[in-house]
Amino acid sequence: MEEQKNANKINIDLPEDIAEGIYSNLAIITHSHAEFIIDFVKLMPGAPKAKV
Repeated sequence: MEEQKNANKINIDLPEDIAEGIYSNLAIITHSHAEFIIDFVKLMPGAPKAKV
């Protein structure tokens, strides 16, 4: 039973500079039956490219 509990754990590393947050003004959301993806974008007026 203990092994099954450990198998369900997920380790996530979140660097401090990203944990503080990053500005975005657009989100693109995609999904399937098994997962969903959210891409956050910073789209600035007059900029030739946006950063995802």
